[in-house]
Amino acid sequence: MSSTVSSEHGQGSVQPQGSGSRLAGEAAGGTGRRRSPLGETVGRYMVPLLFLVLTAYFAITLPNFRSSVNFVSMADAQSIVLMLAIVACFQLRIGEFDLSLVSTMVLSGALVARLTQEGQGFTTCLVAVLLTALVLGALNGLLVVVVGVDAFVTTLGVNTLVSGLIYWVTGSTAVVTVPDPIVSLARTDVLGLTSATWIGWLFVLVAWYVFDFTPLGRHLLFVGGNRDVARLAGVGVERIRFLGFVGGAIFAALIGLLLLGQLGAADPSTTNQYLLPPFAAVFLGAATIRLNQFNALGTLFALYLLGVGVTGLQLMGAPTWVSLAFNGIALVVAVTLARLAGRKAAAA
Repeated sequence: MSSTVSSEHGQGSVQPQGSGSRLAGEAAGGTGRRRSPLGETVGRYMVPLLFLVLTAYFAITLPNFRSSVNFVSMADAQSIVLMLAIVACFQLRIGEFDLSLVSTMVLSGALVARLTQEGQGFTTCLVAVLLTALVLGALNGLLVVVVGVDAFVTTLGVNTLVSGLIYWVTGSTAVVTVPDPIVSLARTDVLGLTSATWIGWLFVLVAWYVFDFTPLGRHLLFVGGNRDVARLAGVGVERIRFLGFVGGAIFAALIGLLLLGQLGAADPSTTNQYLLPPFAAVFLGAATIRLNQFNALGTLFALYLLGVGVTGLQLMGAPTWVSLAFNGIALVVAVTLARLAGRKAAAA
């Protein structure tokens, strides 16, 4: 598939290729042509504006919403999803789609909890987690990059496989043996917020810097935009794609340790809970801040927009399942509107 690249602050706006990249292209608007100044400005800041408007509305109408405890709770609750979303953002930026991130995260916590229960030390647990993540990431990279199997199909299959392993490792029940260092890492209070929240914001800061200010950020866009052109430019396309899967699995495993410390248990049923929100945030974020690009700041605002919406609806009395419905609707609407906006820009 061909792609269109336009320059914006030293970086290109791309419509990637491949299965995961086709989804990326739709979320990004499907075109590299520039919109009208007003349309581009509105599109660029629509998600942050909606976040502010929705936050103000719920703060005015719901006394419980505007409490400091609620804001801290929302920030802490979104920390794990934020980290996953940033990892997914890196992979989508190179045109790959990895559905196995969440199951790898949960398996990591399950392994640590089970090994700790059996008397193994923290170092042994950490080595086991990293080796498992390395194998899973390499498996995805081998099948997708080397063999050429579709990324969506491959990672869906690996996700299903790992989900089964989680139930096997935990014995289909929650395992509550959590090493103290992991609990401290995830729950330590820092200026009123848990350390996991600050780590999530650190992920955003690093991703923003890499994407906007380093050659690696441009290389990721080139790989996702047009792999043939990237190869001609001397970019190691296959190496970056392979390392994208391996690095994603390793970071997902490390995030799993934070999730374990946050929850205080390894629960095999948490996989589905974290599957949709990271991708909803990344795709919605692709249509804001950096138009036509998967970007860190857009992902941050999109995630908090979804979090504010879900929290506000629940405080208004909506049932608990509303979070899944809200995130699903937000993902469909984001991709659809971005696609329509791309067609309109192309016709202009």
